[in-house]
Amino acid sequence: IPTGYTNLGETPELKSNYPGAIFYETYEYAAFWTADEVEGEPEMAYYRYLYEKDPYLMIGKGWKNTFGASVRCVRESY
Repeated sequence: IPTGYTNLGETPELKSNYPGAIFYETYEYAAFWTADEVEGEPEMAYYRYLYEKDPYLMIGKGWKNTFGASVRCVRESY
């Protein structure tokens, strides 16, 4: 089930700081953090996402302290 993504900090439309998460695009987007930081921007990291109406796996970048995406742990087999 696509869980969407969250805004964990200040929201432009409300101009206030929320103590909890605000969920967007639930059931339409699935976003997952990668382990890769954005070069030159240590506060940002890349995430991959799927959109229900698009067949492609896309990439975005978000602020680590305010953008909320799911985490999927993948372990290499030994």
